Amino acid sequence: MQSSDILAKINNGIFFERIFGQALDWDAALDARDSGAFDAGWRESSEKLAAGYPLDEKATMEVREAVFKTVFRLTANPDLAAYVSDDFGLITQANLHGADIAFIRRLWGAYAHGIFPR
Repeated sequence: MQSSDILAKINNGIFFERIFGQALDWDAALDARDSGAFDAGWRESSEKLAAGYPLDEKATMEVREAVFKTVFRLTANPDLAAYVSDDFGLITQANLHGADIAFIRRLWGAYAHGIFPR
């Protein structure tokens, strides 16, 4: 999947609305991500991806910016928007390089099924 495919999905008008259109305690959701296995898996996957593949900043920044703006528009929560933008930076890089990292597959799968990963 190319960055343009990811952009098309996230800009379809419903992708993020299914997740972030609901009233949840987003600060508590972010706190849950910062502890334990999720945080360790995220960091390990990021390091593995950075060590094995060159960063495509142009493609990543375009996706990350679109994600941040959309999530911020829906939630008015800049921290949440930044976390989700980081997730999609990771997802985009993995997809661009065909990197098969289980944690990143699960991360994408959660979003694709309308679930905020934590």
